[in-house]
Amino acid sequence: MKASLPLFLSILLLGSCKLADLQTDASQRNAQPEQAREWLERMAEAHGIDVLQSLDTYTVSMEDEFFGMMGGAISPYGDKLGKFTADYIPGTFDGRMTMSSGKLEGQTWGIQSWQTYTQQAGQDKVWKQEDDAYFWLPTYQYFVEFPFRILQADMLALAGEQTIMGKPCVGVLASWGQLAPQEETDQYLAWIDKETYQLVKLQYTVREAAGFMIGSALYRDYQDYGGLKLPSRMSVGSKAEEGKYMHEMRILDFTPNALPVSELRPQPGLAIMGDAKPE
Repeated sequence: MKASLPLFLSILLLGSCKLADLQTDASQRNAQPEQAREWLERMAEAHGIDVLQSLDTYTVSMEDEFFGMMGGAISPYGDKLGKFTADYIPGTFDGRMTMSSGKLEGQTWGIQSWQTYTQQAGQDKVWKQEDDAYFWLPTYQYFVEFPFRILQADMLALAGEQTIMGKPCVGVLASWGQLAPQEETDQYLAWIDKETYQLVKLQYTVREAAGFMIGSALYRDYQDYGGLKLPSRMSVGSKAEEGKYMHEMRILDFTPNALPVSELRPQPGLAIMGDAKPE
């Protein structure tokens, strides 16, 4: 998506007010955009893009654990551990999540065409601007679908090589319009395993929150769900160094086509926005 979702204070990299920049010497010296595109396509294929594209909807059981004082402060669940089931339409930002633990147990947050609603168990939906639903629902979906969604980027460059968690990786820098920093458009730097083509580490700017922010997530412990490869853990922090995380998202289970699309678009009068985001 052209302007990424803000990943909030959980992924701050504190610094100056200068725009964060994920360009590397390699990406600026010898971009090789065609080869970069090939790496992203290999990554999408390795993660099972054909399987995802065949689905009308999917359901993921997840939990998100927040660490430390800052993690506890940003958790939307009133607890440091939130458990929930999320239902999504692939390639869009239409979905809902129902809490299965803690103070919000039984409550549902939903989003359709960037309009949000909440629903208590056994009650009607209440359509109103709900900041947590607006932020967290698309954020979880984008993390889960990133290896597929990043194919939409139109500016790419090879960004060098690194060994991450013992895995030799190739970096691909991706953005829209240009690779250099822009005030309203994010950069993404995907580090791809040279052997399996799976995503190992993702770095990203967070323009909507603040121009100087950089987030980082480690993708680990992949599971195979009928050809769709998903990480069991996505460990998030400013640098996502081993053991130093702000929070960790965990995929516990995955079910394809558990719901019809109509369940996730309860307002038939709303225009279908797909991957687009309001300006």
